[in-house]
Amino acid sequence: MAATKKSEEQRLIKDLENPQGYYYNKEDDCYIVFIKSLAKNIVVTGETHRGIIKAYSGEDARSVEEICSTFSIPRSIFSEYRGIFSISRDSLPLSDEDILENSIENSVESLLENKKFEISQQFQKKNWALTQREAENWRALEMGQLKPFVSAIEKWKAPAIKIPVTPKLKVNDDKSLIVVLTDTHAGAFADPQTMQSGKKWDKQQYLLFFEKYKSKILELFKFHRPKEIALFILGDTLDGLRGTTEKGTKLEQELNRDGQFDLALSTMVDFVGFLSALNIPIQVRNVRGNHGGVSEYILVETVKQAFKNQKNIEFFNYHTQMGVFKMRDTMFILTHGANDVLDAKLPANGPKREAYIQTVIMNHKELFKETKNCVAMAGDLHKKEMVEYGTFDFYLIGSPAESLYADRLNLHSRPSQSCFILTDAGIEDYINVYFD
Repeated sequence: MAATKKSEEQRLIKDLENPQGYYYNKEDDCYIVFIKSLAKNIVVTGETHRGIIKAYSGEDARSVEEICSTFSIPRSIFSEYRGIFSISRDSLPLSDEDILENSIENSVESLLENKKFEISQQFQKKNWALTQREAENWRALEMGQLKPFVSAIEKWKAPAIKIPVTPKLKVNDDKSLIVVLTDTHAGAFADPQTMQSGKKWDKQQYLLFFEKYKSKILELFKFHRPKEIALFILGDTLDGLRGTTEKGTKLEQELNRDGQFDLALSTMVDFVGFLSALNIPIQVRNVRGNHGGVSEYILVETVKQAFKNQKNIEFFNYHTQMGVFKMRDTMFILTHGANDVLDAKLPANGPKREAYIQTVIMNHKELFKETKNCVAMAGDLHKKEMVEYGTFDFYLIGSPAESLYADRLNLHSRPSQSCFILTDAGIEDYINVYFD
């Protein structure tokens, strides 16, 4: 009996020393492997064996050090083990037994499932890393820029506002007046000698524009007596506090930093004060541009503090690059047209622009269903344009400003802004206001 048992062990050892070098127990799903350097057998579970093959092969293969550490295998033994099973970087992430016992379809399905899992894991890792990075960036922004400004704004006491003398108007139209303010570029400088347009832009021209715009608005009241006013601010109110756009393009400026901010603040407070003196409800909606970026959000928050006791004014200062909302029975999409962080712009024209706005509409489809019309407005290009698309109307608003930056990009048109008369049926009147 003893002789028989001994001969069986010798046969098993001989089998394990053959070129295959291992014995697979299907019922227990384990591998008995003879390791010559140890001069004995080791038992490896099927799960561990398949894990080793998967970790060593394929596109996402790990290093030998990682595998040895993960599966608690000495490096010298791993090298011999890998040789016994002919595991290479080009191996399929399946054991020979999996391949022999499963159908081709099941093996392919197993590979696909493994691949899906690996992709999911990689996505989760990258997504988490991105989330952490964005959180860190936001915390840095809050601590470095927003927190100090917010703290200062909350403590800031606005100077007494000199309310301009305006006619006392009787409200007899069931209409809304939309006043658009975009691309005013406070602090910018344009020397007519270096401009293709031959035009000038400086602090004096900037202040003159606001006076002209107020006069033009008063002229509108000869024909329209609206029940409310909406001021849409579409960005680039500031030329760039640091002498550059938010992405670092150097700008020709007359004023920057505090001087530029103070100029924009005083004119904005005066302009909103002028509208408030008309004694009808006012809503102010702001999206930031690529020149001023977050500084323009802060600017409007400061203006808001100046009117915090004014009951007829409501502010909507958007954190996002777009403001999407309902006014009367029209859905509005407001954007500057160029992003302050990424090199991303509203497509200039054609099907790409239509698809871009359609995507925004689909993201707000419930709001779209509630309204009769949809209107998208943008600035940035210093020119005016109106296009009717299938499901929305698009208005590109001009600029009153001249700048070397716009000049070099050949962005030229008559200096202008736009106003609109809105009813429950939609835009009734589109008014271009010129300043040349």
